[in-house]
Amino acid sequence: MKRKIVLLLIFIATFFSAASSIAEFETIRQRKIKEALQGIDERIGPYEVTIIDRMGYITLEGRVGSDAARKEIAEIARAIPGVERVTNDIKIDPEFAARLPLKEREVIPARESDRVLRERLIKALRDVDGLSLDGVSVQVKAGRAVFGGSLPDHRAVDKLLSAALMVDGIEDIESNIYIGGKKYKATE
Repeated sequence: MKRKIVLLLIFIATFFSAASSIAEFETIRQRKIKEALQGIDERIGPYEVTIIDRMGYITLEGRVGSDAARKEIAEIARAIPGVERVTNDIKIDPEFAARLPLKEREVIPARESDRVLRERLIKALRDVDGLSLDGVSVQVKAGRAVFGGSLPDHRAVDKLLSAALMVDGIEDIESNIYIGGKKYKATE
């Protein structure tokens, strides 16, 4: 009986020492990525990056001033030994872009006016077979399509909303559509 207990204790000790070395290895990968990023701000501009390591699967989160900086940080992380995959969730932040020298700033295209987007949206909706816009109001506010009024059934509402999402420049939709006097809800 004592032998079994001793063997069990040895097994448990071995397991926990292996688990702690894995945790150290993850920390080492994160540290190596941070070291590789030292001084990079002189080349790519200001950045804030958080490195999440899940056993070699790296997720990068944070903010940078340009797409080139975003890509370069991901490439640096991929080059570190032990990194299996890199998920790049770094966002381009206008505040960081404004701190870049003028020659390095990316030109971000201006958003089309809401009037132009509304016209394009209405044209696209009129091209949808079996969809009538009678009794439907369409507004666009900062790239967000807002629909009001009523439609005969759920299929018509689904056609309207799905067609709206396919229009270039429409970033989001809001439905205030009614069916039979009740507000349409896509999900409950």
